[in-house]
Amino acid sequence: MAQDLVSAAPGASLTEAMSHLRTELERAVKFDSVKAIRDQAEALRSYAKSIGAAQSALNSIAEIKLRAERRMGREIASFTLNVGGRPSRTGDGVSPVSPPTLSELGIHKKWSQRWQTLARMPAAEFEAYLIGIKRSGEELTAAGLYRAAVKLEKGGAATAADAAGNCVPVRRQLRALERAWLRASDAARRAFVEKHLADLAGRPAYERNVVPLSVAGR
Repeated sequence: MAQDLVSAAPGASLTEAMSHLRTELERAVKFDSVKAIRDQAEALRSYAKSIGAAQSALNSIAEIKLRAERRMGREIASFTLNVGGRPSRTGDGVSPVSPPTLSELGIHKKWSQRWQTLARMPAAEFEAYLIGIKRSGEELTAAGLYRAAVKLEKGGAATAADAAGNCVPVRRQLRALERAWLRASDAARRAFVEKHLADLAGRPAYERNVVPLSVAGR
């Protein structure tokens, strides 16, 4: 699957494969399509890792996967899922059939719960986490993002520095940033995040779907 993405056109590269997946994710309107993109991104990340791609490339691919999982989390949360067995169907040709089970969607309950947790993460915090981890040069992982989202729901700060400090070895610069964040006022925190969100201005539309901090609950 991953090699097909890279070799789909003469001279194709990882960069072109990533661009293709970003475009497809932006255009996707069906749950199955988003899930397929997520699976392709995971396969591409594994392939890129096997050929010794740079960490920055691996993180860019991981970002596509995480954005797809976040979208699926929002979709799953909007369903009234029948989580036990097959759904009962009306069969009268008029009333709507019962919603699908997770099994019918091809999703394990564990992943459903995790993706919905990512979907509940405020957009500004989600974007700040991605920016911080990528700039640090550390590995961007689903597990790390999930832990940051859970901590945020429990009332903790989910900044990139804070999350990195709990998931990977912390660099001196990140420790200093974390201490500065904890001492900062709400206004200073808002200014910091908004400054870094400005980096998204040149990205595709789906990456610029960021809720202002005033709306996100800050």
